[in-house]
Amino acid sequence: MAFLSSQSAGHPNLLSREDCIATVVLLIEGAWREVRMRSRLSQLSEPEIAGLLYLALWKEKRRKRMFGPPFVVDEAAARSQAKLLIPDGWIDLKFIYSFSDEQSFFGIECKRLQSSNRRLVAEYVKEGVMRFVDGKYSPGHDWAAMCGFIIEGRVQHCAKILESEMETWKDKTRQMHPWRPITTFGKKRLFCSVHKQQPKGNSISLLHVLLSCSPTKRHGQL
Repeated sequence: MAFLSSQSAGHPNLLSREDCIATVVLLIEGAWREVRMRSRLSQLSEPEIAGLLYLALWKEKRRKRMFGPPFVVDEAAARSQAKLLIPDGWIDLKFIYSFSDEQSFFGIECKRLQSSNRRLVAEYVKEGVMRFVDGKYSPGHDWAAMCGFIIEGRVQHCAKILESEMETWKDKTRQMHPWRPITTFGKKRLFCSVHKQQPKGNSISLLHVLLSCSPTKRHGQL
C-alpha cells in the first residue's frame, strides 16, 4: 500500500495506517534522545538496550501528552496462528492501537549491529527479518519494523552492509522489492524492504530504523 504524507502523527483520533507508523517513528526519535545519553550504552546487551528504549517510550508519550494509543508493550507474545495456546515467539515491542482487535498493532524486533561484525549483521536477517517473513511475527500484516542498535560504526556504513546482506539473503527472505531509503515518514536514515510473507503469501513491508549508540553532542538523531 502506498502512503501519502501524514499531518496527524501523534493524534491517534485521526488514525490511518500511515499515522500509526509515523507516530511510532516520532516516539522512537524522542525516546532515543534519552536512551543515547546513557553512558556505555554500546556495552549493553540487546535486551537491555531494548528495555531502556521501552521505558523511554512511555516517558516520551507522557511528554507529548499522548494518554491514549499507542500502548507500548515489551517482550509481547507472538503467535504465528491464532489457535496456538502457547506463543511461538516473543516480539521485542508492540505498539497496540486497539483493545478490541488483537491484530491492531505495529510490531518491532530489535537487534544489535556492528559494522565490523558480520555475525551480528547475519543475525539481524536470520533471527530478525526472517521471523516476519516466516509469519512468526506480525502474521498477515502489511507493515512491521526492524530496529538496529548500532554499537559500533556509522549509520550509513551499517546501512550499506545491511543492504549487501539483504541482497545475499533475498531468496530466503522472499524479497519482492530491494532495500531502499524511505522518506514517507519524514525522518532520515529510515530504510524499507518488501517481502512475501508465509504461509499466506501476502506482502509485508519492513521499516528498518537504525539507531546509533555512540555518544554525540547532538543526542537523539536517528
